[in-house]
Amino acid sequence: MRINRMKRWVIASVILCVVGIFMIIYGVIRDDYNHYWMIMVGLMIFLTFFICFFIFIRDARRIEDIFKEKNILAHWIFSEYEKEDKSEKIITEQKKRNKSILLIISLFFVLFIVLFDIFAFDDTEEALMFTEMMLAILVIVSLAAYFSPIAARKRMGKSVPEVYVGIYDAWVMGEYVRWKNRFRNVRTVQIDDAIFIEVSYFIRQRYGVQNHVLNIPVPSEYIEDAQRFVQDIHQANKYKRF
Repeated sequence: MRINRMKRWVIASVILCVVGIFMIIYGVIRDDYNHYWMIMVGLMIFLTFFICFFIFIRDARRIEDIFKEKNILAHWIFSEYEKEDKSEKIITEQKKRNKSILLIISLFFVLFIVLFDIFAFDDTEEALMFTEMMLAILVIVSLAAYFSPIAARKRMGKSVPEVYVGIYDAWVMGEYVRWKNRFRNVRTVQIDDAIFIEVSYFIRQRYGVQNHVLNIPVPSEYIEDAQRFVQDIHQANKYKRF
């Protein structure tokens, strides 16, 4: 079954924007030095998910176009056996990526907590409450990083064994990835052992540049087509090929 999960992220971003607004309002109403952190954190949450809303809604519309086979290079369908075999490599790559991202986020959180505890509070209890809240968020993020590959494997297991490939994005057995926008760009794209189109790209974040790799499975009978698609992606994304 094809599911456009970006629609859920659109709804989630709206909810988190509202949460951010309420935190700002509460901090302003309290008008107390020890509650100014709520204004700052609320503003950060609001701005982050306000931007994400427009990214998610665009991606949600793009996925609908993909399902209608608009502006795509290929639509491949696999057997159940091929799906299990090719899904495993994708999940393994996602686990590696999540570990590196979690390390970067953890360092960012620790720095953020230390700076706020030193400069934003004159009350030890308020500083402790803020620290506990931020650590709780970090634990939630860590759990999400741990369980997301497990959830992805289940989604792929339930998904229709098919792949859509576009110039700037792909939908791979239930997982949508876009490698080209204002915050993302391609580094390399190549055929990996003639069974995957390997797209290496990076994402610019507040805490630095993240490197990602998307492995797009290729049916054996479409190897020649895949090589041509690599050239098309290369030309459209204007990166230096090695």
